[in-house]
Amino acid sequence: MAKENDYFLNTVENPSYSPGDFQAAGLDASNTTIRPMDSYKNLNAIQSNPEFQTDGKFDSTKFTNAYNNALMGYNQLSTAA
Repeated sequence: MAKENDYFLNTVENPSYSPGDFQAAGLDASNTTIRPMDSYKNLNAIQSNPEFQTDGKFDSTKFTNAYNNALMGYNQLSTAA
């Protein structure tokens, strides 16, 4: 069964949130997932997001750093008691 929340997309929409903020908002391991990095990379919302651009072009390094930070946050969220 698919989980209703996507942790990476939530971090893109709420960049100032910590894992604790997401947990307080009701996200947890039972209702939240994070997909493999490559499944996000070609999404228009990701490609066109200024957070992942340098000089108006998609910057793979910025994207990878953001994804890895989100993955760490997701792992923290999913192991929270």
